[in-house]
Order: sequence, then structure tokens, then C-alpha cells
Amino acid sequence: MTSEQHDALRVSLGVYAMNKADSRERQTIREHLDRCSSCQDELADLLAIVDLLDRTALRPRPITG
Repeated sequence: MTSEQHDALRVSLGVYAMNKADSRERQTIREHLDRCSSCQDELADLLAIVDLLDRTALRPRPITG
């Protein structure tokens, strides 16, 4: 894998973490993650951020009164 290909996969990790990658992209990323510990670490960080954003997202307030 070239450095450029690796960089492209790293950029795709955010899309993968948000579960927005298409099936082909998910498969490519999974295969890469099987052998790349630095991307595994980065994905773990991204998943933690996505989880935090999900838990702190602004929710519409109910209308009262």
C-alpha cells in the first residue's frame, strides 16, 4: 500500500466511525484495520468522539405553555 492510499483510508475512518461508509468502503477499511494498528488506534479515538457527540447532541426542547 502506498502512502497516498494509506492517507486516503485514514481520511475515510471518520465516515466509517459515523457509520456512513458504503458497503464497499466498509469492507476496504475493515481489511486495512486488520493489519494497521495506527488506524485501529485512530478509529478508537474517532468512535469515542462520535459517542460523545451522540450523548451531548442538542435535543429539541418541548414546547411548554
